[in-house]
Amino acid sequence: MTKSSAAAGRSPRLSRERIVAAVVDLLETGGVDAVTTRTVGVALQVHPTALYRHFRDMDDLIREAADHILEGVTDGVPEDNDPLETLSLVCLRLRAALMSHPGAAGGVASGPSRKLHERVLTERMLELLSSAGLGEEDVVLGYHALVEYTVGSAVIDAPGRDTEQDEESRHRAWRADYLTAPPDEFPVTLRLASLLYPSKDDQFRYGLRVLVDGLRDKVAS
Repeated sequence: MTKSSAAAGRSPRLSRERIVAAVVDLLETGGVDAVTTRTVGVALQVHPTALYRHFRDMDDLIREAADHILEGVTDGVPEDNDPLETLSLVCLRLRAALMSHPGAAGGVASGPSRKLHERVLTERMLELLSSAGLGEEDVVLGYHALVEYTVGSAVIDAPGRDTEQDEESRHRAWRADYLTAPPDEFPVTLRLASLLYPSKDDQFRYGLRVLVDGLRDKVAS
């Protein structure tokens, strides 16, 4: 066998980038539970211990993969005279990024990656809250409220195998169940049953607006 044919038969050189890409794929197909040294090693056709030449441990590796999906969330966000409106846009983009990677979103939900892209996102959100005129305690608590609401919404609403039509059919069935409620026990539920379960995006935008308006009221007070 010549050197060139031997080289052609070898796997590409192992790198942090290749490992992260493999972990992101595993997260997308099976969630955090699908990521082990064995499954990553099989995906990359390397011995599992080879991963530790690039990452301290599996926690470090999963955090890096989760951080990967946050790349660019704040890039190109239009500057606005209203920092809270800009912040609202950042939250919408964060949710979209997480929902486009539902498996990896679980890694984000388990805690901050404390890596580059999460640090950039955190800095930008804190900066916007500060520039809106909030006090330091409100900046910090407002940041946590927005992040937890956005990440939690994305994890709950992340698309599964159902199509949008399937989801609406399921919601219609749920509404129909509420419409059978005894009127003397659940009068308000019965009155509003046909309005329950609007689209997931409408639900998120409403909640985000409530949070942002609440922060705006704090600035004004």
